[in-house]
Amino acid sequence: MIDADAKTSGPLDIRATPDEAFIRSMRERFAVEPEIDRVMTAKLRNRAGPGFVAIPLEVLGEGCAALIRSEIGGEFKLSNLRWLGGGASKLQVAFDLDWNGVESGKRRTTPMVLRMEPPASIVETSRQREFEILKAMHGVVPTPQCYWVDAEGKHLPHPGLIYGLAEGVTKPSARPSQQVTGIGTNFGPDLRPILADQFVRHMAAIHTAPADRLGGLESFQPAQVGSKESILRQINWWRRVWEEDRPEAVPLVEVATQWLIANAPALDHVSVVHGDFRAGNFLYSEESQKITAWLDWELAVLGDRHQDLAWTTGGHFGHYAEDGTT
Repeated sequence: MIDADAKTSGPLDIRATPDEAFIRSMRERFAVEPEIDRVMTAKLRNRAGPGFVAIPLEVLGEGCAALIRSEIGGEFKLSNLRWLGGGASKLQVAFDLDWNGVESGKRRTTPMVLRMEPPASIVETSRQREFEILKAMHGVVPTPQCYWVDAEGKHLPHPGLIYGLAEGVTKPSARPSQQVTGIGTNFGPDLRPILADQFVRHMAAIHTAPADRLGGLESFQPAQVGSKESILRQINWWRRVWEEDRPEAVPLVEVATQWLIANAPALDHVSVVHGDFRAGNFLYSEESQKITAWLDWELAVLGDRHQDLAWTTGGHFGHYAEDGTT
């Protein structure tokens, strides 16, 4: 539960250079899933360290090679390293891997992507959780093949994961001026209903994924039908984010927090919740007009499907129709 005490926890400078007492107070006040606690605690402990420093592409290539070598040995070669756009809060690098595959079969070249968090991300999340949920949802909806994860940055400069490069685009190539995040993307009146049908069917498939798909989600805390705890953990998560990073106290945040707690519904069905189900987070083929991959699973939880429904229908993700008024 969230502490109803709305008093502040210290001046702004304690958030810039948090001490162990401040970190302990955040952990005690806001109960979150263990893996989320680990990530957020690490964020605070690293905050007083060096700020963002650009990482050369070659260093990332060496880190990828070290991670892959630890998993399959040395019979491989990386080539064609290049920066990849998208993933607004994460660093992404594409490369080609010449190898014999996970099954040690015929030599082949597989296009892959490194997705790595910078030392100061827009959203602090777990690469381990993202790795697990991508593997679980592969075959439920289109997702890239997930290969390896460096959850604590043992081989890479920061935690990261490697998955297969998915083909497709996030927005019509004829509309190049839209935002990189995909928010407000206008697919046009012809393509919109085609993608919308797939969009809704994929959301339903995620929310009704069979229980045997969830067995590998070891870094996710289970949710229980009839309980409010999974929802309260979500409130705690974002309340903790606010309290750790806010520039000043805002009483309205406390009012909203207490309203959310008082009105939290009991869970009627345990679903995988994507957490950021919207345009910009899927790829589609402009030739076949099929969605080819769902990306950015970093906010996924086990909980209430209505979270995705509310998020994806938010007005801030939409735009006016062709009539300019609807």
